[in-house]
Amino acid sequence: MRLRELSCLLVLLGGVPCACAQPRDPTKSAQVFGLTKVHSMHLTILPENWEKMQPARGGFSGNRSRPGQPELSDERKLRGGFNYDFEYVKADLEINGVLFKDVAVRFKGNSTYLLTSSYLKRPFKIDLDRYHESQAWHGLKKLTLNNNVMDPSATREPLAHMVYRAAGVPSPRTAFLELTLTVPGKYDKTLVGLYTLIESVDKTFLKEHFASAKGLLCKPERAGPLVHLGENWANYEAAYRPKNNNVTPEMQSRLIEFTRLIHRSPEAEFHQKIASFLEVDRFLRYVAATVVLASMDSFVGLAHNYYLYLDPKTNKFSILPWDVDHSFGALTMLGSASDLMNLSIRKPAPGNNRLIERLLADEKHYKTYENHIRELLRTTFTLDWVKTNAELIARTIEPCREREKQAIAQRGEAWNSWKMLELFNPPPKVETFAEKRIASLEAQLAGKSEGKVLRVGRPAPPPGPEQRLVPLIVRQADRDQNGSLSRDEVKAAVRQLFDACDVDKRGELDLKTLTSGLEKLIPRQGGLFGPPSPAGVLARNLFARASHDGKLTANMLIEAADNLFDQTDRQKTGQLTTSQLSDLLRELVTPNRPPLADRK
Repeated sequence: MRLRELSCLLVLLGGVPCACAQPRDPTKSAQVFGLTKVHSMHLTILPENWEKMQPARGGFSGNRSRPGQPELSDERKLRGGFNYDFEYVKADLEINGVLFKDVAVRFKGNSTYLLTSSYLKRPFKIDLDRYHESQAWHGLKKLTLNNNVMDPSATREPLAHMVYRAAGVPSPRTAFLELTLTVPGKYDKTLVGLYTLIESVDKTFLKEHFASAKGLLCKPERAGPLVHLGENWANYEAAYRPKNNNVTPEMQSRLIEFTRLIHRSPEAEFHQKIASFLEVDRFLRYVAATVVLASMDSFVGLAHNYYLYLDPKTNKFSILPWDVDHSFGALTMLGSASDLMNLSIRKPAPGNNRLIERLLADEKHYKTYENHIRELLRTTFTLDWVKTNAELIARTIEPCREREKQAIAQRGEAWNSWKMLELFNPPPKVETFAEKRIASLEAQLAGKSEGKVLRVGRPAPPPGPEQRLVPLIVRQADRDQNGSLSRDEVKAAVRQLFDACDVDKRGELDLKTLTSGLEKLIPRQGGLFGPPSPAGVLARNLFARASHDGKLTANMLIEAADNLFDQTDRQKTGQLTTSQLSDLLRELVTPNRPPLADRK
């Protein structure tokens, strides 16, 4: 008997089901997904592997090499747009009581990782078959665990993927799961929290939707709207990021020719040849669903978060959705919530997206695209459908959310409590968005409105950092909800701020630790792609005012806040108004200004 079979037998005799006892039937994956499916998942990771998982590169620091960094390898690669060097490590995984030995696990994500990198609830990618080819869970070999930091309601991704599927676009299915973690000596079956389980776009997915997984699959990053990068394949390999181990010369040539047709061909040639390169109707369905959802963190909006697949049977490309947690008008860095609710269907792309522009300029294609929108409004994207399913999700996950809330409080984390979503403006609820969006779409389809054409390029500069921080702090600290802050409320908020920065629970901070903590808690001006965060200036000013001998304790910080309160509350009302708070914050985020008490 082989060792693997023997180990499975021993596990079975011990009373724990073994993954290898499951048949590998991809059709059974339907049992995994659904709006009311909540799975139980437990990861066990050795301490040395847990340390290896932590990225040494990436984020705003980029992939610059520093002394002592681990070497890059097939397991540890630069991944995503932020170049985090996430490393796969071995772990044991138990799902609903079924044990999978030696799975591969790593962190994942760009902004979703950046915003939660100091906390336990980070996004994960799990490969069941990386080290054991036969391992699968109901036919699924790869699992994507999203932590919902961008959408605490956990409704946008499941509903958006349902809309794409209703439109006839291959799109991942979803479910929910509660994750617990064991790292011996560090965590013991610790509840990490509620996750959305996303069906991975992998060979299993491609076989189901395209009958072949042997085509070219790309996950572009910083490739824009299928930009043409010349004739050198190395340029495409870096920007389009093929997932295939071996990309044939024919695949390379096909992608280069496709991008050349989009960006370099005359109009007549483009319209003559595009249907031989692109599944045009499927693409129009994708654009229709994306526009209905105003999902601008996509190929239509920021020109990323999509898969590109070349079907070997047809030799045509398709675009598939991915990372749709900013659907339902949530990416407000490109426009206000009102703008996105009224997004133009005639000119939906805010930038120079030549493929969309050229196809929609053809009235035949435009009418087809319009009809796909009409069909979605008639069959799926209705206010009743959105409300019913949003309420169903809320009821399903409410017990999990309560347990997660308690677990995060016990860990003393500030996960999402400092309004990390304020990197962008607050998004509307999905029901509110749907009601306004449906009305706008109907008016545009009836010729009564032209909709909102989003500004080309970057949005106008936002208000100063202190103006953006005021509503965050007031909503977080104003416990009696009277619109101003008392001395006790300020002290409590400062204590919470200290705890959020003191991730190692040492009881004191140095300038580097304070700066690092504030950079994770305070939004960058204009979102992730705007100017640097005011966190560094704020950290230096706070440290200069409050620290002693190069160290900062919670009591020191609270004492400094108390003094600042007295200096700002000149009328001695015992309350700081939003205007006074704005003046104080301007003081603390402006470099090289003397303290209030010293200024004439």
